[in-house]
Amino acid sequence: MKKLLFLVACLGTILTAGAAGHKVDFSELPARSQAFIGKNFPTEMVKNVEMERKDAKDHYTVLLSNGTKVMFDGTSGELTGVAVKEGSVPSSLVPSKVRTYMSNTYPKERI
Repeated sequence: MKKLLFLVACLGTILTAGAAGHKVDFSELPARSQAFIGKNFPTEMVKNVEMERKDAKDHYTVLLSNGTKVMFDGTSGELTGVAVKEGSVPSSLVPSKVRTYMSNTYPKERI
């Protein structure tokens, strides 16, 4: 019985540790993700890239020098999210109707 409990505890530890993201090189990002970073954040340096596996799918999180986090799908390289620590989201990421509405309604605010 003790061996079974020990085995279950070890298996749980291994699975939990395996679920955490690990650092990868920027060159390991899908080409679409690399191009997106270059186009929309040309002045920012890439500080860190993490790959995490969830539900048998890879997901990438890129941390930029200004604190912005950009998340991508690991298969398609498609953008899944952007979290800006300070400042605003690049206007190229905001749909034109939203940009127009914001500039007309709240001209001094940034997104």
